[in-house]
Order: sequence, then structure tokens, then C-alpha cells
Amino acid sequence: MTGEDYREAGFGGDIGWGLRPALVLIDLVQAYFTPGSDLCLPSRSCLESAARVLAAARAARPPRLPPRGAYAAGGGAGGGV
Repeated sequence: MTGEDYREAGFGGDIGWGLRPALVLIDLVQAYFTPGSDLCLPSRSCLESAARVLAAARAARPPRLPPRGAYAAGGGAGGGV
């Protein structure tokens, strides 16, 4: 499919902010930002940006729905939320 196919099907337009916009932060785990961790990123800029956006969202006092990671008894991933 091409971009034109998507546009003709009605995708790619502006739908606005809606009545209750949400902020979803995904995969901000401590291991990505802990020096010495095998998963540590070379830059903290994404974390600092996320912190600014999160602070602004919290100031608006939205409802909170914290995710909870879960694992099966044998240690396998259980879907993450």
C-alpha cells in the first residue's frame, strides 16, 4: 500500500485532541538510564524530555492508570500490562 492508498481510505487526517487527551509513557525502565547497566543508553535526553512532558501532564491532574508488568510462573512474559 502507498501513502495515497491510506489517504483515499480516510487515514492520515487530523482528528484533533479529543475531549480527554492522554499521555502514555512506554518502556522507561531504570536499567536504560543506570550507568554500567548492559541496557544503558548513551544519552539521557529522552528521559529528560519525558520528565518535562510528564510534569506538565501531572499539573493538569489527569486520571492515572499505572501499568503493571506481569510474568508467568516460569518467568515467561505475561503480556506486560
